[in-house]
Amino acid sequence: MKRQILYSITVLLSLITIISCLSVKSLALSSYSLNGFSGDSRLLATDNHLFIIDINGKCAKIKSLDTDKYDISVQFGDNISSYSYCDGKFYFCRNSFDGAVNSILISTVAPDSYDGFYNTTVIRDISLNNESTIAFDSLGNIYLSHKNDRKSIKMYDKNGTALKKFDCGSVITQLFVQNNKVYAVCDSLLFISNSSIADTGLEVNNLYPFKPMQENLLCDSFSNIYVCLDNKVNLAFNTRSIKPTAEKITADEDCVVCLCDDKLFTYDINSKNLLTSTAVKADDITLFNSKLYLLSHSGNQAIISEISKKKLTSVEVVTTAPHSTAHTKPVSSVINNYDLSVTSSEYSVDNSKKIISDITVGTTVAQLKKKLSYNCDFTLYYKGKIRKTGNVGTGMTAVFSNDNSKAEYTIIVKGDCTGEGNVNSRDKKAVFDYILGEQSVLNGVYFTAADMNSDLVIDTKDLLLTAKAYSKR
Repeated sequence: MKRQILYSITVLLSLITIISCLSVKSLALSSYSLNGFSGDSRLLATDNHLFIIDINGKCAKIKSLDTDKYDISVQFGDNISSYSYCDGKFYFCRNSFDGAVNSILISTVAPDSYDGFYNTTVIRDISLNNESTIAFDSLGNIYLSHKNDRKSIKMYDKNGTALKKFDCGSVITQLFVQNNKVYAVCDSLLFISNSSIADTGLEVNNLYPFKPMQENLLCDSFSNIYVCLDNKVNLAFNTRSIKPTAEKITADEDCVVCLCDDKLFTYDINSKNLLTSTAVKADDITLFNSKLYLLSHSGNQAIISEISKKKLTSVEVVTTAPHSTAHTKPVSSVINNYDLSVTSSEYSVDNSKKIISDITVGTTVAQLKKKLSYNCDFTLYYKGKIRKTGNVGTGMTAVFSNDNSKAEYTIIVKGDCTGEGNVNSRDKKAVFDYILGEQSVLNGVYFTAADMNSDLVIDTKDLLLTAKAYSKR
């Protein structure tokens, strides 16, 4: 009897597995394997080609998946620490130690003309901030952030001659090139045009620090995903329930696809709605030429699968994102909470970024509630506990909710850059330390609170205004 029960369970599980596999296979247009690619190989989609790249110590293997033209292997004298691609060229970076001097070796490999030789540029007495803080433009100019000067970018020509230094004001976490502009990611996203060495500009000012993900995709501390396309930075969707820092995410002008817990979640960039959820196993994903490519590994083989983007986006499927509770609305309508809005004639309210700012220091909870307009329940939280009385402080969370959804807004009080609800000696010290370049708490909303004159820079002017606010207390 037990054997029959076990047999029945085994058959049932097998049927479930087969049905699941069929649902995935029905989406795949084709699959094929490539020998000699380790589990560290990754996909790279460019404007013209789709590559698979395998970095193994001193060796780099590059193969084009959309043409048989490029299939090369390059052996260097040092271990490869990072690589980048721009305008038909790969740039492989290695760290070298020559005597008492650190150096960066940058080797340029052009797949369409590679004949076994490559050019190497040496930049001496420098080490990278991190592997994501080096980028190249179409002219071969090099942009990097020094480990000992993480708030600025140094620009070099293709021969390694220093050209220009750009000060960004806060620690740079990522550099990348798109449409011949170099983007520097820090508390704000800056772009640097290579058309003129002196041409710099602010692309977007975000109130939260960005975390680097992959090229042209960013995530802030509130799990919002941003996509950089056509020199614009667009909010794509909020992934608070799907652990964005641990996942593979790819995007184009129409959609964002996230790989999480062996499922693909496809979001529409414009409506921010979840379109489809598909079970699949993969180590890497990327969108290229209206197809989604999936990379998985088996031993020393790389397995490539292709899925039409149309099949992922044309059918609207209301489904539940992982780690969230079931509901009948599209996921994004609950996650992003665009059906709840707040207004105020006194304060600045950003309903897309969920920020309430320009609040005067000394404002009480009762005063805040009185000067906000909303048609739902209101609760203020400080460090996870409900705050009913006392002063409002930077970093507190105002929660607006009804029976169907909830919206969380972060509070910013001018001058209160420590979140205590007032301006005191600790706020002055935080601003002073930041100006001196010392370790500081001024990140995200606290940076905005310390920017007293709202010029996107914290300097002595802000220190004087903070001191003035302190003297009036």
